[in-house]
Amino acid sequence: MKVFKPVFYALVALICLYLVYAVYMSSNSVETGAGFGITITFLLGVIAAGAAIIFPIVYMISHPKSAVQALIGVGLILVTFGLGYALSGDEILISYEKVGFTSASASKLVGGALKMMYITIAAVMGATVYSEVRKLFK
Repeated sequence: MKVFKPVFYALVALICLYLVYAVYMSSNSVETGAGFGITITFLLGVIAAGAAIIFPIVYMISHPKSAVQALIGVGLILVTFGLGYALSGDEILISYEKVGFTSASASKLVGGALKMMYITIAAVMGATVYSEVRKLFK
């Protein structure tokens, strides 16, 4: 693992240098260079997103004791979403149809996400008030 990171970083740096060289040397046409640059930017964004997903998983596997807290947090998020999803309805209002939102399952997902946000905000506000009241009496 200690060898993998420097090799990966060096490979990414070489790819970036090559892409910068390719953009500037590809063509004198602005459209071709811009299209190529947008494609490369998208590709590098996908690589960055992949690394942002893969490296924490590798860290969790190599340090399982510290991963327990992260997995508890993910579990709480999933439970909160499940509760919000169970409480939300799947109705489609006329105002939804005006913006092209006509799927009952999508309505239930959006409602679940909104209810999850409401539950989370209420929990944070409750924890804040509890913490402040507890400090007041100490």
